[in-house]
Amino acid sequence: MRTENHIGLKTGLELEQSIANHPFFSGMSAERLSEVIRDAREVIFQPGDVIFHENDPADRFFLIKEGEVALESHVPGDGPLFVETIGPRDVLGWSWLVAPYAWQFTARAVTRTKVIALNGAHLLGMCERDPAFGYDLMKRITKIILSRLQTTRKRLMEVAAR
Repeated sequence: MRTENHIGLKTGLELEQSIANHPFFSGMSAERLSEVIRDAREVIFQPGDVIFHENDPADRFFLIKEGEVALESHVPGDGPLFVETIGPRDVLGWSWLVAPYAWQFTARAVTRTKVIALNGAHLLGMCERDPAFGYDLMKRITKIILSRLQTTRKRLMEVAAR
């Protein structure tokens, strides 16, 4: 079950500062950050809350501020396979960037988790309008994709060795 508790930050400037301080956006210009925050919101998930389900439409990009999130993948005939746990200062969700725009994992809050949720469609539109921004964002996200791929590969090797 997906449960979101919305926490409104007092000003767009505070939200922009929070995003600017996240390692994923380190070094990005203030001008670009001010556009990135459009439709951004702070969200809290309680332990056990599903943030998104594998194969559902992907539309958000999450910056984890506090807490831990477990990534799982469904294995036909076996059910969910735990892949990894990510936490503060990590990011969650890149599937909004690549067709068919569907989540590749299920993400579940392990502990009380506070995130900043960014609008994936808006970010994708920014990439299309501003190729330099798109290239910069793609380089940042590619690091995440490679890390998750390696972690998944290692996890599958562990499971196969049982």
